Amino acid sequence: MEINRAWCPFPALPIFLACLLPSIGGPLLAQSTTFDFAAPELIELPAGFAPTCLDLGDLDQDGVTDLVVCGRGQEGGVLVLPGLGNGSLGPPTDLGLEQPIDWLELGDLDEDGILDLVLAARSRSGRLELLRGLAGGGFAETSLVFRFGRELRSARLADLDGDTHLDLVAVGHASDEVRVLVGDGTGGFETVRRLRCGSWKNGYAYPQSVQLPDLDGDGRLDLTSVGIGTRSLEIAINDGSATFPEARSWVGPVLDNGTIPGCSYGAWADFNGDGRLECLLTLTSFGSQQFAVIEVDEAGDVAGTTLHAGSLTGISWFPEVGDFDGDGDPDVVIGHALPGLISFFENVTTPGGPPAFLAPQSFPASEFTRFLRTVDLDLDGDLDLLAADFTGDRLVILRNNRLGGASPRSPDQPTPAPRAPGSVVPPELRTDGVALAKWLSDLCGDPTRTVLDPGGDPVTGAPR
Repeated sequence: MEINRAWCPFPALPIFLACLLPSIGGPLLAQSTTFDFAAPELIELPAGFAPTCLDLGDLDQDGVTDLVVCGRGQEGGVLVLPGLGNGSLGPPTDLGLEQPIDWLELGDLDEDGILDLVLAARSRSGRLELLRGLAGGGFAETSLVFRFGRELRSARLADLDGDTHLDLVAVGHASDEVRVLVGDGTGGFETVRRLRCGSWKNGYAYPQSVQLPDLDGDGRLDLTSVGIGTRSLEIAINDGSATFPEARSWVGPVLDNGTIPGCSYGAWADFNGDGRLECLLTLTSFGSQQFAVIEVDEAGDVAGTTLHAGSLTGISWFPEVGDFDGDGDPDVVIGHALPGLISFFENVTTPGGPPAFLAPQSFPASEFTRFLRTVDLDLDGDLDLLAADFTGDRLVILRNNRLGGASPRSPDQPTPAPRAPGSVVPPELRTDGVALAKWLSDLCGDPTRTVLDPGGDPVTGAPR
């Protein structure tokens, strides 16, 4: 496995042009986020793998966290990277699953103390695949397959009905549905609810993602999903049966300049410390970026929305939250496309007040940072970040130095090359955020390289 520590010309490439940002978010934008992350570490994956999602867990019961990543290249597949016990990862092992996969989740489905694997395959006929974990690591060669919907894009594991067994939620992107399957603790599942994602206008909802926050504080996980075609946030409160009897749909915000952005992913956190979760929603559009924080009441109704200035370049895609500076409140990080910046936003919200964030601090990645995951990878007490670099066929590790020691920088690493992302976005998509989000969501590995063809690696500067 090749690990490359890429050097940034400025400390974490902070964006000091806050004065050029729109006035959204107030005067705090005159200040920039300054988290202490080491230079990016790159883990190279097989060419054409196109990673889309990753998860972590102790697969071989040795007390060390391992990593599993899926890809959406022409052959697709799943790779396992073993943890080495020092915060680093070993070389990847291919599980031999030659199919494009959009999402994966780890969980003990049969309650034998060993993690199993759930895969959401990207196929016209929906395919949800369950692989049983084996003692000592690895997964069974045969799998349990559930077929429903079309183009499964996201899945989540959690106990939804309070029986202590893991249940499963999966998103059918092309079939406009979210399925709820209850588990029996032996690895078996039964569909108990099919939530139909209706369109606001003629067309398709194209649900892209699903999350399971507890919105009303009753200890039961509720269901939310984000649809690309409708720009909608679907919310269903759990009554304890996992059937989610009532679902409500809320259309996403319009930007201050009148632009209608696309919506694909959300992340839930209590940004102002009032005990209620808000939804961080990325807004996909061309030009200077924004994101939304949506307040939801205990009935599942949207109670308020605030817009916040994002990065000056790139197209917002995947959000994640975590306390990166150790001050007790959740900060924001967003992965972008064209170029694939990883941008951090420090949360400076007054307790009980409206959400407020500092201007972004950005790291270069490739052309499309498709997935983010926060984890204390080196067990030093602070949150690190893992990113799936879709077009670069690699994982990016950003180690947090708040408590741990800094990773050594390599002085011979070249300066990241300047990017000109606008030229690769089809002209007809530059004024249509919904179509832009759909275009990005449908990109595959090899066609992406043909379309984006950046000529040089934005992190190392080397030719591709």
